[in-house]
Amino acid sequence: MILHANGVPFEDVRFTMEEWAERKHEFPGGKLPVFQVREEGSQETKTYTESLAIARALAKHYGMMGDSEEEYYRVERVIGQSADLHELFVRAFFAPPEQRNELLEKAMSEEVPRLLDLICKSLADSGGRFVAGDT
Repeated sequence: MILHANGVPFEDVRFTMEEWAERKHEFPGGKLPVFQVREEGSQETKTYTESLAIARALAKHYGMMGDSEEEYYRVERVIGQSADLHELFVRAFFAPPEQRNELLEKAMSEEVPRLLDLICKSLADSGGRFVAGDT
């Protein structure tokens, strides 16, 4: 989304489960996503791993982490709240099948609305289109 928001062209490469099994060893830690960059005129490819680290680095590069410590804090706060939201679903997905529905129901009735309210409030309080305002 950060690249889209900044009009940066990129190639989104996806693997089938079979392709991933064959290529997993090529990537640091055997995990996805990875972000690979080749500077113009260079044959060297730089590989970045860990989705949140990639997102933060790109956001910083494109000036999306705010201009002040307060704006930076607001962006980081929403990143943390979004990670909490993601964790609820990961926990349910990897839970034993007999616990999955209960975890999802609890998440959807309690935690998801609470976290979405916090994120929406952060956006409303920013006074702009983004958490850190209009920057």
